[in-house]
Amino acid sequence: MDFLLQTIGLDPSLASTREGFYKSSAIERFLSYTYHEPKGKLQIEQWMRPHALELVIDQIENEMETVARNFTMEMNDITPEFLINFNFDRDVTQVLENESPWLRKILLAASQTPRALRENKLKTPQKVCSLVTAQLARMRSNHSSLCAIPFGFFLLSCGAPRKIIDLLSHTGLSPSYNSLLNAHTTLATRQITLAQLLVRTQPFGVGWDNTQISLSIHVEQRTKAPPKVQTGTASIVYALRNATQQNMNQLREILTRRSSLNLISYNFDIRPTPSQAEAIIRHLTISIVEILLERLPKLGYLKDSHILKRHSYRPPPTKYKTKEHVLRTTTLDEGSTEGTIDVAENIFLDQLQFSSGELDNTAVPSWNDQKTNALIRSAQLLRRGDLSAITRLETLQPAIGWFHAQLNLAWAILRIHRGGSEDIGSLQYYISQLNKVRLGSDQPDYETLRSLFSQVLSGHILHYWEVESGMSLQNLENSMPTAAKVYSLACTIFDKYASSRALNDLMLPKDDHTFANIVLLNHDLLVFYELSASISSGDFGRVEILIGTLTMMFAGAGCRNYTTELLMFIQNLKKVWTPDFADIVRDNSLISPSGHDGHYMGVDKNCEHNINFQKEYFASKGIHASWELLGHLSPNIPIYRTLKTQFMTFLGAPSQGTHHKHVDCSDQVEKVRSKAQKAGIEKPYIPLRHKTARRTINTVSYGKNLLQQKGLKAWEKAYRKWTLGVTSNGDEEDDGDGDGDIGIVT
Repeated sequence: MDFLLQTIGLDPSLASTREGFYKSSAIERFLSYTYHEPKGKLQIEQWMRPHALELVIDQIENEMETVARNFTMEMNDITPEFLINFNFDRDVTQVLENESPWLRKILLAASQTPRALRENKLKTPQKVCSLVTAQLARMRSNHSSLCAIPFGFFLLSCGAPRKIIDLLSHTGLSPSYNSLLNAHTTLATRQITLAQLLVRTQPFGVGWDNTQISLSIHVEQRTKAPPKVQTGTASIVYALRNATQQNMNQLREILTRRSSLNLISYNFDIRPTPSQAEAIIRHLTISIVEILLERLPKLGYLKDSHILKRHSYRPPPTKYKTKEHVLRTTTLDEGSTEGTIDVAENIFLDQLQFSSGELDNTAVPSWNDQKTNALIRSAQLLRRGDLSAITRLETLQPAIGWFHAQLNLAWAILRIHRGGSEDIGSLQYYISQLNKVRLGSDQPDYETLRSLFSQVLSGHILHYWEVESGMSLQNLENSMPTAAKVYSLACTIFDKYASSRALNDLMLPKDDHTFANIVLLNHDLLVFYELSASISSGDFGRVEILIGTLTMMFAGAGCRNYTTELLMFIQNLKKVWTPDFADIVRDNSLISPSGHDGHYMGVDKNCEHNINFQKEYFASKGIHASWELLGHLSPNIPIYRTLKTQFMTFLGAPSQGTHHKHVDCSDQVEKVRSKAQKAGIEKPYIPLRHKTARRTINTVSYGKNLLQQKGLKAWEKAYRKWTLGVTSNGDEEDDGDGDGDIGIVT
């Protein structure tokens, strides 16, 4: 060893020997041999510690310099496009894996034990380490805020207090609160600018709804004091799918077609055609199959069978994401005719910056709830003689918001089929049995009511499957039936327990309407199930074939408002709008803000989601909340919603979005099935069974007769008056429906 040290020493005469030694692999072989010996390993590690630390520090220094350059971004650099398209895995984690491998391994080693590395399946320290590295990069340089800026806006979207944001700013996780607030305002302005650009470069539609913000629970009652609850309006602009500007610039032709008073008829326009009626029955039958497959997962192989697939009419593109621009929420109240005029002018003239005559030949579809559409028609009547299409509100072409149609249909079904707590098979019977205490009012929460409908329908249908198959559900699952066999049984179930044929073919007792009421309930719940499934699919053709049936159901249930709205929609779709414009309305009545297949919704439901986001944010700001802050928030909602979902997901935190999660209610369904089995609901009459004295209305049959006898004539009379500009003295519409004659248009 002494000879070796002398050989590679600093003696100039041994320079060539020393150089040859370093070029060879002698050092590597010597260290490798020594390191594999326990004593040698100990000696090498003791020698390496101070030197290794310096080496690691140098390497980390180089890595962080590279990371800082890659993460260079300041508040002035941010754009709406960057924030919407920000992807933590792509923009942060992948960059760090490539540019800072040493630091990443050190952080991963520090964040989990060797055992956790092998066995842990829940925690994901990799993402947390990415966030920590990004935090360090910003601590190194305030200019390296590529990750801190989106994370700061995520905190802002969650309503994090100012002190929390400023505290995290000092740790490098976020910009300061003031910086975020200033950028928040700038982003809102840029979003409005993008909306203005959108409406001038491609076809667009609009939708709005009222929002009510609680200002305080302790408002001093004094002269000119602010109200406890402030009403405003939230509005959204949408880019339209399958639309051209040429097809939108047909307003004059649409107005000409409307003034011709070519009106719809029951036989040709409302009543489903034979092919539509056949498709409806097929779809309802497939719904019966779907209820079975949801309960029996082993039968999942049947889902791919063509026999059990619905017809496809107007399917949307795969992974299509609707482009939306939320406008500023205002304190204008759209709940009156004058308020609706103010809202329309605010949208088109103030926010979108159109000149008064710029859209004189442009039709713009507007999807809203029934009350808003009625107020638009009333405003069109009031402004009939104004100078431009915008101020006459003729540019707006009202179309149905399908979420509110679902909501009012659910309320109508509840009202018709509630019955009494002793009436077997009625909704009130199951409300009592399942202890659904929140369903006592006439207009309860939609999701709670929808859950009841699903449980009652599933319980009934599963019982019928046992009855018609002659075996238990478990045995049916184990028998592995073919698709043809399952579809045949489903047809039998529909014919015997959910169709008018089930009532016409039987001699039922006059003093007990239990069986008849249950059959009518099954039918109405199946229609509601199919409407919801059709909306979620995004295929408007499946919704369109149901419109005639829905019109009859609303008429039969005494819901004059939505009967009128559906008749107006049919009139526009078939007689007033040009075929090209009608197709635009069809293809854009259902939207997908998330871009996920099977998660479509009515345009009006998306507006409700945006309103809920605003209310949650407003409430989180407490005494610091203001309408000005809300006006800046609303255009940024698409950005914040995306960031909120992304950071919640990658951090593994529970999401607090506006969607409703599917809770396991199999025990509730089983309770309904058990009660149905015990009561023998499949039997038309059982002598000792409790008798239901009151017969439920057949909404479809009664609605059909009402429309044919007087309802359609009353609507035609009101429509003619509205078209000709004759003022009607009808009551103003409301979101909820009531009994009364059909015919109120405005």
